[in-house]
Amino acid sequence: MAMVKVDDLGNGQLAFKTVSGDAWTTSLVCAPGQTRVVKMTGMMEIASTTEAGSVDTVEFTVKRT
Repeated sequence: MAMVKVDDLGNGQLAFKTVSGDAWTTSLVCAPGQTRVVKMTGMMEIASTTEAGSVDTVEFTVKRT
């Protein structure tokens, strides 16, 4: 389930769970003149490769045409 948040500037952010942990968007891009999201970038938690029981974060980008 995704949660929509709005910051103090009115910018939206999606937060959602993945099999590896929490994820959230840092940027949503809509098609010009539309509200359809065509690109999302953000951060996702993954299991740490250096410390057992810890999590690291990695960037992600999702696009659609």
